[in-house]
Amino acid sequence: MQALSSKVYQNLLECRTFALVLITNFAILFGAVPESQSQWVQTDPAGIMSQMTVSSFAVSGTNIFAGTHDSGVFISSNNGTSWTQVNNGLPQLYVNALGVTGSSMLVGMFNYGVFRSVDNGANWVSVNDDLFGANNIETFLTVGSNLYVGTFGAGVFLSTNDGVNWTKRNTGMENFPVLSLLSNGSYLFAGTLHGGIFRSSTNGASWVAVNTGLPDTSNYAYSGLAVFGGNIFAGTSNFSGPAGIYRSSDNGANWTSALGNLPVDTYFPSLAVVGSNLYSGTNKGLYCTSDNGTTWHLAQTGLTGNAIYVDAFAISGSSVFVGTEGVGVWKRPLSQLATLTSTASSMTSFSNYPNPFSDRTRIEFSSNVSGAVEVSIMNLLGQQVAQIFSGRLNAGGHSFEWNPAGIAPGMYSGVIRANGEMTRFPMMLVR
Repeated sequence: MQALSSKVYQNLLECRTFALVLITNFAILFGAVPESQSQWVQTDPAGIMSQMTVSSFAVSGTNIFAGTHDSGVFISSNNGTSWTQVNNGLPQLYVNALGVTGSSMLVGMFNYGVFRSVDNGANWVSVNDDLFGANNIETFLTVGSNLYVGTFGAGVFLSTNDGVNWTKRNTGMENFPVLSLLSNGSYLFAGTLHGGIFRSSTNGASWVAVNTGLPDTSNYAYSGLAVFGGNIFAGTSNFSGPAGIYRSSDNGANWTSALGNLPVDTYFPSLAVVGSNLYSGTNKGLYCTSDNGTTWHLAQTGLTGNAIYVDAFAISGSSVFVGTEGVGVWKRPLSQLATLTSTASSMTSFSNYPNPFSDRTRIEFSSNVSGAVEVSIMNLLGQQVAQIFSGRLNAGGHSFEWNPAGIAPGMYSGVIRANGEMTRFPMMLVR
């Protein structure tokens, strides 16, 4: 398969986001009601940040930085209560990645490479002299005094002096777009587009592919990597079919699926470890697992609209921050998320696929307890237009097909009532 250009890749992301906007904005009216805990709250809801798509975070001392698409870099020094733009010296405002090493802040741009600040973002200067062909920056990784950058189409570069100078570290990887980087002990891992996952035991001097057990890598973007429970997790996106999440217990030598109870069409673009849980932003919402991916629980109470699609995570002080698609930064106390699965909802997953759909769609959900269940479809006025199922179901996964014959196209809400809880999720019928 021919490698996608950076611009085509960006367009694919925007198309995915557009479809998500149509569907998840509807969830503002009919939001899912999963875990019964305290909830996420939007930071600075009246400010410009509330309208941003946040791609990345970096934390330096008591300051938290947020990189955005189209509005550059923001800084908050009061735990997200307010945000200030700090873009002096940046040639454009499309930020893909943020990094921090020593006293330096780094910003990775779309088309303009890397810029560096030594005054908390007040001023930025280009540090691209050694980044030959690396105009599109995807990710940073700091390991001790080593700073790595993953690029779109030029592989990996290393800096040992806080980003002032760079050396290409690409042997064995060719020039695959590098979307994610991870360190685990003496190993480095790189998640790529079209090339799968690569591992280095030589600080990036040489790389080998470690794809045993992974699907056809030519169709996948490995955009999320994390270490959790002694395992390496790799989250994927696939723009031509089902994606998934994979787990390795032997530093990438072999991989197995960690999709657990989630639908097969779930994408995993971002991963983060918080306390005893692994969290993932997905196209189905924000999920977490405490058992290495055997069971996933929704963790998105309070997140509405595009906020259910999480691109970035950060921990600063006693708070966890998430960056979302078009609705800025949301936060929640770290103490709540560290033990969230102990009080998670009995409804562990729900979705319909395809969505949008024209002639039929399949509603899938899982519950961890048995009981009475009702599955129905409601319109924008809250009127029931179809009852799919009413009866008793055992714990586990369930699937029902809806054929909307005679139903007008538009936005609808799938409704699942089970065990005293009600879950709603948006559905879009097109003709």
